[in-house]
Amino acid sequence: MGIYADWLFPRILDLLMRQKQIAPYRRRIGQAAKVRVLDIGIGSGVNLMFYGTGAERICGVDPSPELLRFAGERAHDNSAPVQGG
Repeated sequence: MGIYADWLFPRILDLLMRQKQIAPYRRRIGQAAKVRVLDIGIGSGVNLMFYGTGAERICGVDPSPELLRFAGERAHDNSAPVQGG
C-alpha cells in the first residue's frame, strides 16, 4: 500500500490510542465485556489490557497487517485467548 499505510499510520495510531486521558473510558467499556468479544478495528491491541476476567475469548479484526502484528504482540500479555484476522 505504501510507507504511510504500512509503517507510519500504524505507529501514529498506536501512539494516539495510548493517551492516558481516554483510559478511564476504555477501562469502563472493557470491564463490561463478557464471555466472547469481537473487537472490530482492534488496531494495535491497546484495548486488550482493559478487558476484564469476564472476557473468556477475544477475536480482533483489522485491515492493517502491521496493526494486527502489534496486537498479536500485546495479546501474549492477556489472560484470555486472543485470535486475530
